[in-house]
Amino acid sequence: MTRLLVIHLVAIGVALAVLPAPVLAQQRQGLSREQMEQRIRARFGEQVRRELGLSAEQLEAVQQV
Repeated sequence: MTRLLVIHLVAIGVALAVLPAPVLAQQRQGLSREQMEQRIRARFGEQVRRELGLSAEQLEAVQQV
């Protein structure tokens, strides 16, 4: 499980690294970069929670790391 968690955390970093292009498109639709990042993090967190079968508390602990 730890290995899978590391893979997911690396994926978050990669997603945030390629974020600028979609953010520019979203800004034209009225969303700020911060709002877009929050949406991406929330969606990714929910996906990680589902795939790993984590409770909300466990996901929060993982996000703190």
